[in-house]
Amino acid sequence: MVIDLDTVQVDVASLSLNENIHINQIGYRTSATKQVLVNGQADYFAVIDKDSGEQIFAAALEKGARDAGSEDNLYVGDFTKVRDSGAYYIAVPGIGMTDSFRIGEDVYEDLKRGLLKSFYFQRCGMDLDRKFAGDWEHKACHTSKGKIYGNEEVEMDGNGGWHDAGDYGKYVVPGAVAVADLLMTWELFPNSCKDDINIPESGNGLPDILDEARYKLEWLLKMQDDDTGGVYHKLTSKSFPSLALMPQDDTSELFYSPISAAATADFAAVTAMASRIFENYDRQFGQLCLKASEKAWIWLENNKAAHGFKNPGEISTGEYGDSNYYDERLWAAAELYRATGDSKYGEFFKSAYSTSGLRSFEFGWQSVGGYAGLAYLFTDESKQDKAVYDYVKMSLINVAKDRLRNSQMSGYNITLGFGDYYWGSNMKVLNDARLLILADMLEPSKDYIDAAASNFNYILGCNTLDQCYVTGFGHKPVLDPHHRPSKGDSVELPVPGLVAGGPNSGLQDEFARINLKGLPPAKCYIDYSGSYSTNEVTIYWNSPAVFVAAAFSEPERSFYALP
Repeated sequence: MVIDLDTVQVDVASLSLNENIHINQIGYRTSATKQVLVNGQADYFAVIDKDSGEQIFAAALEKGARDAGSEDNLYVGDFTKVRDSGAYYIAVPGIGMTDSFRIGEDVYEDLKRGLLKSFYFQRCGMDLDRKFAGDWEHKACHTSKGKIYGNEEVEMDGNGGWHDAGDYGKYVVPGAVAVADLLMTWELFPNSCKDDINIPESGNGLPDILDEARYKLEWLLKMQDDDTGGVYHKLTSKSFPSLALMPQDDTSELFYSPISAAATADFAAVTAMASRIFENYDRQFGQLCLKASEKAWIWLENNKAAHGFKNPGEISTGEYGDSNYYDERLWAAAELYRATGDSKYGEFFKSAYSTSGLRSFEFGWQSVGGYAGLAYLFTDESKQDKAVYDYVKMSLINVAKDRLRNSQMSGYNITLGFGDYYWGSNMKVLNDARLLILADMLEPSKDYIDAAASNFNYILGCNTLDQCYVTGFGHKPVLDPHHRPSKGDSVELPVPGLVAGGPNSGLQDEFARINLKGLPPAKCYIDYSGSYSTNEVTIYWNSPAVFVAAAFSEPERSFYALP
């Protein structure tokens, strides 16, 4: 159907907001591919200028794919040709209209800052002053020393770091991954990383993303055993506190869980990574990180038979257990080789890369093969083995092509397959977007970028639930996350900038089992704090979101602007 803009006009006055019309609720860069997805049959759609009320574009809606995850029958409208900066909304005759969204080169700036600022709100052990935290201020929390579980007469300072998620635990494994994501973001997209998100360190000449990473790194360094180099797995209370308890009111005893191989390897990797980056800003801190990393590697060499971590005795907080930590060792070796050039690390990587967890090329706390591979790909060319480099690159590209195929089969153009709606599915959405962006860097392709952007669009509202999965952003943001400070304070709205876990067909909490039973996988989400299996937040769901937002904000990248 050909739409003549001179003769076809949408009667906007007859339409109301309809959540079956899906867009990125934040908006689009001027050069980006732009699509509206409609769950319902209609012939055409129009783009309306919010300020003038004028219809500035109209086009046909084409029948799209049936989306397996949601069971939606979708119609697709393309408005990529709309490139002028401004605020707009979509109108679909017979169905309704969207709320407004923006088009512009700076469209993700506020979101990017908010996603990063969320780490400040997760800080432990310091006052969050109103000057920086606004309504979400609170006093310092968890400042007491922690006891070594099983050896309680020994107490150590564990102050600092970030709370992991909706609880107040501090964990090495996910914390190391979150720090790595922030450091990776700065390395690849430095022009997107400013010194202006209003944290206590803002204005010190160091990008705020590095200030925030350092706050966690300084805590990680406290988790290393001075004698052996091994790293304690976590510092938590014995059990989770009540949901509405503010952090400063949580006076539970804190315990260091035993040293683990996964924690030690992840620690070795991220401190080696940090040593390179901070060398140019604070040489002493960079050297401290490198020394700690090398010491952790010695522990790994001396404990090759170490088994996976299990919660000890009375400890019931997040386990973050991993029975196979070979990919973590590979990551540690790759980062140490990149940082030092020492052949022993390069030889370990070379001997192990093809039989390790690298084959999955995943990003996340449980599978870190992607971090290992990326560290090797970005190692100085003079230190690389070409055969190894080619294999690692091929591994990344092959996974990216697989994700691209998933995207092309999805009604919502996302990389999630039918079975991928599990606990923290939004982490996979964001990590897949990251992977596709990296693939584009190695083998430029507009298809990779479009698929990555579609995943980002999904997080920001272009999904079956019309849900923006970030607190404080979009016209339908997350309002009631499983996040103790947001429940315990007197502020109506939750802490902003937090990414929710997203649809989880496993229904792993009682509220989800009662209210979501029988729904398609993509609809197994509820914005309720009691549904921790769909609506909790974590630092390692936010960290890839920071990466993706920075990538799509990078001023030096056009992302394939149309001629």
